[in-house]
Amino acid sequence: MILQISFCIIMKNYDGSGYPYCLQGEEIPIGARIIRVCDDFVALISDRAYRKAFDSKTALLMVIDEVRHFDMKIFLAFQRIINTTDILNEIQSILKRRLWFIETLEHNKILIQMEDRR
Repeated sequence: MILQISFCIIMKNYDGSGYPYCLQGEEIPIGARIIRVCDDFVALISDRAYRKAFDSKTALLMVIDEVRHFDMKIFLAFQRIINTTDILNEIQSILKRRLWFIETLEHNKILIQMEDRR
């Protein structure tokens, strides 16, 4: 339940701007505040259809530029964790596995469609 609520409001900025609901500061569930920082960072280090992924140092600088949107305690904890090289390597590994999984699903979907046409 808490996770569902957190996912519903991850676009909420700590100052109350963003959407949805009229929450700000500590009114925003802690899970949503944590996801907000992590989601921004992962989005920046991931390839998108419209751009290549940023390297982790550039992404962290970009997140720092937007720090006003985050709970400062959460952000500082995130920064301490993310500055550990092993964590960055693990994140990159997870993203590569996810990409491989998606590509495999797409390949299998094409094979199934080809089988259906026969």
